[in-house]
Amino acid sequence: MNRRDAIKILGAGAIAGALATRIPLSISQTPPQINYSNLVPKEFGWAPVNNIHIYYEIYGSGEPLIMIMGYLGNLESWGPIIINGLASQYEVIIFDNRGTGRSGTVGQDPLHDALTYTIPLYASDTIGLLNYLGYSNLNVLGWSMGGFVAQQIAIDYPSYVNKLVLLCTAPNIYLYPPKVSPQSIITGFTASDPTVTVETIIPYLVPSDWLQAHPDVAKYVLFTLEKYPISYTSVLKQTNALATFNSVGQLQNITAPTLVIGGDSDLLLPPQNSQYLAENIPNAQLYIFSPDAGHGLIYQYPTQFINLVTSFLG
Repeated sequence: MNRRDAIKILGAGAIAGALATRIPLSISQTPPQINYSNLVPKEFGWAPVNNIHIYYEIYGSGEPLIMIMGYLGNLESWGPIIINGLASQYEVIIFDNRGTGRSGTVGQDPLHDALTYTIPLYASDTIGLLNYLGYSNLNVLGWSMGGFVAQQIAIDYPSYVNKLVLLCTAPNIYLYPPKVSPQSIITGFTASDPTVTVETIIPYLVPSDWLQAHPDVAKYVLFTLEKYPISYTSVLKQTNALATFNSVGQLQNITAPTLVIGGDSDLLLPPQNSQYLAENIPNAQLYIFSPDAGHGLIYQYPTQFINLVTSFLG
């Protein structure tokens, strides 16, 4: 089925992301001073895919670009600057991975609850969404775990991929592992108080001094978490997907022109991973952001990131 019901709505985008040692941020309960009023999808809906419903939004016009979110983020995690910046030149498709945001989540279907999440399953979900929407070839951008999914798509469904962008990602989580405790990640995301979650995860996403100068980022993460809480089961399921992925030995099968982007100070997936990907994917280019570019470098260097991606995609 590829029929779509186009509906215009007011949208809101923002920031989300990653993981860390708890640092008090003095987050107030006032709304962040970020302007989302011009973030309006031209289409949104739920696509029936693999026995769940995947929530998606589409922005802009031009050559299509699908953007795949990372670990426990949702489509709002891209933020309005990135979405609008890329949508000014491309038709941008963003969506919530299963178990996050407004897509099919645990607690709704016993069969789904018993399902093991894997990166090939996420890739199948993404292809199912593209089939529903009527896309058969487009540009693919994946961030972090979304980069795992993007690699899997490029390997298993190469005809769908025009050009590939791999952002702050890796061939697995073991080659050059995170410089953080995996348990701190789980503890942070499963805290009953969203404020504790934000104080725990954000300092691994961007440097603390940058964060102190940009408090709206932390504020919006808090509001997003309160809006779309993440269940403990979803955390464990996505963690399993991360832990079982490995593209080493398959990277040479990626035929699409590829841009690999890393951050020189990424604590979650250190830049050596980006270098490895670029060295082992045929027809790959490497760009490492600096200085002090963390896993959330798109928030630190939004204009440079947009310019880099648009230059590569054409």
